[in-house]
Amino acid sequence: MEKFPLTPNGKLDIKRLPKIENLKNPITLASTNTEKEISNALSEILNTSDLDINTPFFDFGLDSLGIINAQTLLLRYNLVLSTQDFYKYTTIHELAKKLDDTNSTKLEKEVSNSRTVYAF
Repeated sequence: MEKFPLTPNGKLDIKRLPKIENLKNPITLASTNTEKEISNALSEILNTSDLDINTPFFDFGLDSLGIINAQTLLLRYNLVLSTQDFYKYTTIHELAKKLDDTNSTKLEKEVSNSRTVYAF
């Protein structure tokens, strides 16, 4: 576009601007339970849906108060994250992976520490 269309009084004529195709990139939706739980909590806080799990949630408008709200909402799924976790793992996918890896490590330790006692 060489020149923007103007109204008779020199303002931008929005009605005469060419239509823009949907330029949104395809988004990756949550697929694992942990991703879905985090996505649900953040969607509730940000009043939006269909969050891309690979986009930093700060790009969606999450702030420090939102992080505290997210921590509270995630407790209903028994997911515990520190405030630092949100700054270190800035996407839903990274947070979910961190939680899944942590839970997997805990389970492995519990299994290795358990002893089987046989009674005869």
